[in-house]
Amino acid sequence: MKKVLSILLILIILFGAGGYLTFRFLNRGSGEVSSQADGLAFISDGTSQDSKDFALIDGQYYLSLDYIQKNLDETVYYDKNEGIVSFTNKQGLKRLKIDEDTFTLNGKTMELRDPVIQKDDTILIPTEAFIHDYPVEFRYHKESNKLNLDFTNVDHAVGSALKGTLLREKANSSSPYITRIQGDEKIIFYGEEGDFYRVRLENGYGGYLLKSNCKVDFRENKFKGPFAKNEEAQVQEPLHLTWDYIYGKENQERINAIQKIPGVDIIVPTWFSIQDKEGTVYDRGNVAYVNKYRGLGIDVWGYIDNSFDPEITHASLSSTAKRDKVLDQLMSLLRIYHMKGVNVDFEHVNLEDGSYITQFVQELKALCYQEDIKVSVDVTPQLSRDPNKEVYNREKLAKAADYIVLMAYDQYWSSSEKPGSVAEYKWVESHLNTLFRSVPKEKIILGVPLYTRLWTQSNGKWTSKNITMGQAGSYLASQGQKAKWDDVIKQYVLDTDTEKIWLENSDSLKYKAGLVPKYGLRGLASWRKGLETPDIWTVLDQAIHLDK
Repeated sequence: MKKVLSILLILIILFGAGGYLTFRFLNRGSGEVSSQADGLAFISDGTSQDSKDFALIDGQYYLSLDYIQKNLDETVYYDKNEGIVSFTNKQGLKRLKIDEDTFTLNGKTMELRDPVIQKDDTILIPTEAFIHDYPVEFRYHKESNKLNLDFTNVDHAVGSALKGTLLREKANSSSPYITRIQGDEKIIFYGEEGDFYRVRLENGYGGYLLKSNCKVDFRENKFKGPFAKNEEAQVQEPLHLTWDYIYGKENQERINAIQKIPGVDIIVPTWFSIQDKEGTVYDRGNVAYVNKYRGLGIDVWGYIDNSFDPEITHASLSSTAKRDKVLDQLMSLLRIYHMKGVNVDFEHVNLEDGSYITQFVQELKALCYQEDIKVSVDVTPQLSRDPNKEVYNREKLAKAADYIVLMAYDQYWSSSEKPGSVAEYKWVESHLNTLFRSVPKEKIILGVPLYTRLWTQSNGKWTSKNITMGQAGSYLASQGQKAKWDDVIKQYVLDTDTEKIWLENSDSLKYKAGLVPKYGLRGLASWRKGLETPDIWTVLDQAIHLDK
């Protein structure tokens, strides 16, 4: 027995020594850990950039003017005398002044969440001001605490490395190491230096790997393939649509009242609903409605909802046969009314049924594509940090649909215990920037509210009711109250001990609508027709068009 134990002990020692020797063979040189291992770093083209070329301040990412000129756009100009940075690209002429929280785009003033700043001799520009104008992906990896910037129109070599290989800070064996290769991660290869490749790992780390430990799928020019075809999209006028809510059947009285809506291209009546668990689609429509709006130069798109019922949603979408039934009815209705667009509005859905929404949209788009019908999908702002905990898979929906409509309202719900705005400007812009992570900006239609809420307190409890813009103005006048402008949230606010209103009017909405040209979005949508004051349509139209 003692002899067996002795043999086992010897084998264990030999195995451990072999593993150690293998590790040392793979990683000849320094075993010192790099100071870059845990700290915030900016990796571009596989190279860790100088710390002065980037910053993270109060949640905003900045890149230096020097970095931008050298790596993104050499035409960016800085007027030192006036402290103005100028960008000239397909978006137009953009000017940003140091320490100012506004900028101009083709002469129109826009809001910035954070201004351009100067730190010692370095000009730092907030990424929100320019990053979406270039073919790059800019992201932060929480696991590694690293910022990455990669060009989306370059096909880089990819490959792998032996497990345990050390990623070094510099291209020599005496350089400290940053991390160890786990063995299964995808590695992007950017170049070579001596016996080392310059690389970036999927989790954000960048540095050098010993060539002999790597396996690389080289491209046409070794580390870079030909630039991916990046056909220039034609500059399109922003879409301007509004929803027209109706609960019952469309009636002649409403049709007779139809008038031209200044600036609106598309109206979306809420006509079609999945009304039961069998997938029956209810139709509220009337051909005369479509004909009258078309005669005024306004297109009419279809609309389908799930009756905002989670049980109906699950039963009708989880079954392929029932989805087919819904799709057959919907396509038939789109043909009857000669509609060239359809808006999908599925809300109040259980988390586990989110994948069925994606599948429905993919199937709907496949059918609509054959008949040149545009598909748009309404999504809420992403509230969870983990997109997997959200009903809407925004990335997959964006790949399937033509447009994603961000319903940027109900920041504070009617049932909220704490009173608040329907849509503060910075809240809207923040969620829009979150959506950019999963949806191309040219596919996004920004949804804004044409309503507000009157909050009242009784017995220490706040309750609210939805009111129109006109009702809000009349209420303030009847009470002899005057709201004050809040320049942070871009709204007039009535704030007393017992009553609160965050007004939506022409002043607040022009800021929110101005995000469309600021970010080059596909268009603007408003919920809903009938809640507005007469001046709103012209204000929205001017806000989304830089030439008006």
